[in-house]
Amino acid sequence: KMLRRKGALLLALFLVTLKLCSTEKLLEAELKGLNTASSDLIPAVEALMSKTEELAGNAAELTKVWRLVRNQKEAVEMAFTELSTNFSMTIRTAVNVTTVDHSQQSQLSALFFSGEPYFVQCVGASEPLHRALLEAAPKLSKAGVSPMALDCAAPLPSGKTTFDRFFPNKAVPSDEPFFFAVANRDPPRTAQIKNPLSPESLVRFATLSTEIPSVEEASSPGLFKSLCVKKKACAVFLYPGDISSKHSKAIEALNKQYRRVSFLTVNTNKLTPSFKEFTAGISGRMPSVVYLKQSDGTDRPLPKAGAKAQPYWEGRAWTGEDFTKQAVGAWLEDVVTGYMPLKTLKQSPSLLDPSAR
Repeated sequence: KMLRRKGALLLALFLVTLKLCSTEKLLEAELKGLNTASSDLIPAVEALMSKTEELAGNAAELTKVWRLVRNQKEAVEMAFTELSTNFSMTIRTAVNVTTVDHSQQSQLSALFFSGEPYFVQCVGASEPLHRALLEAAPKLSKAGVSPMALDCAAPLPSGKTTFDRFFPNKAVPSDEPFFFAVANRDPPRTAQIKNPLSPESLVRFATLSTEIPSVEEASSPGLFKSLCVKKKACAVFLYPGDISSKHSKAIEALNKQYRRVSFLTVNTNKLTPSFKEFTAGISGRMPSVVYLKQSDGTDRPLPKAGAKAQPYWEGRAWTGEDFTKQAVGAWLEDVVTGYMPLKTLKQSPSLLDPSAR
């Protein structure tokens, strides 16, 4: 009983010291009190080591004392974890580093699949950010890249960790910081930065890794697959022959606004799209635009119990009369956000090369 009372008293004293005050002067006093409590707690714990021998012949009583010690240990560890988390989150807020909740699918989807540029440190909620990221965070934000933090070792809603899901073949050192950049709906890229880490090296890697890709011409069926089919969502600008400088500038401007959509051009004098139901309006006067998107099939009812969802492609063609950034941009906004319904394709989109027959 004496051991229980002494342990409970020390624990209460210890927890009281964890209440931080708002002013710097009082905070300093509280930290000194914490140090004093620790100085009292450690000898008391060490004293219990010899006391266990006195109870060696009473297993039931020894078990009770052991459970008391274990519970107090867990309470102290929890208090320290909460304090560390509070410090960590306050610091992250101060430098505008957003913490992604590993259990929230909406936050994870925004991080990995929105197409927006992010630079992420894999770090637990109670762990400190690397000092290089602390200094780099304002520069990253200024460069248009959002600095983030994510506990990559924690389970995602799927049960896997971020390391399992996105870096299965990557050796993750436990004693070194792990960073990655993600943008444009591309797979995340890990930072290959040699020590010593510097804010400048992080910013350089982040900006280069999240650059907006240029609009490329799908000059072959294989390139179309890489630029569109593997991207899951694409805007295909079809034209016969050469595209005008005016239209090319409009496409480039739109490309900068829609990171989550892959932009590409196709010369229909050389290659024939398989999605003919969307290409009837092609003429030499201006490009035709087709938006293509792959769905995972989970939004459709299964044909029978136990069946797996089947992915499918949808699309819609722009039917405007004036090819401008404003006109096509307004249409793209409607189809990308789902305001304008899409039509299901009979098969996966592809390009056919007539000369290969």
